[in-house]
Amino acid sequence: ADMMQKYDLKVTVASAGHYSAAVWESSAFKPYDSYATDANMVASYSADLLPVSKKMQNVLLCHLLHTYKSSQGPSYQDIEYAAGYENDGSTAGDDWTQMLKMINLVMSDQAAVTNDPVQAISGYDSKPPFLTDASWAKLTDGGSLLRMALHNYLVQNSLVEGFETLFDSNLRDVAVFYACNDLNAPCKHGAMLPTRNRITHHDVTP
Repeated sequence: ADMMQKYDLKVTVASAGHYSAAVWESSAFKPYDSYATDANMVASYSADLLPVSKKMQNVLLCHLLHTYKSSQGPSYQDIEYAAGYENDGSTAGDDWTQMLKMINLVMSDQAAVTNDPVQAISGYDSKPPFLTDASWAKLTDGGSLLRMALHNYLVQNSLVEGFETLFDSNLRDVAVFYACNDLNAPCKHGAMLPTRNRITHHDVTP
């Protein structure tokens, strides 16, 4: 099916989002020293915001792994939560306790990162606290079964990689908006979308 059969598009505005598997892997699966020099992250954040951006991307990683583990994709059993961040699978509906804990770790930095100049923070250069050492080791190992399974999952569910050929059949106006230093969605996600076939980009970085 081409893009027009998938969606009856008239005019589409794509706001900041997670569109690229490659950018996902840059933001989620790297220790801080590699994250802070990764081309996708350097293009998305100013140097002073890289530390807090890493902590926010750990929140997104928590959400990604929660979703993947719930779907019971290949090697999902290798996602193990650290003490204090256990997920209660017996509740009716999703248990978002671990996500709230991760969000609170970022929120505690709000005063520091909204100051001018940005002040130093802590906790950004260690493993994501919700994961065991063993699980984090597998996520940072590109050859592990879990990492390869997540790579395939992200590619299959991404716009940039998963829809790559479908963009050629686009017949509608699509406007893509993104802003760098968006802690939630690295702007490189939006920048990775194509700029052909009536798709236009709008970088609205302040």
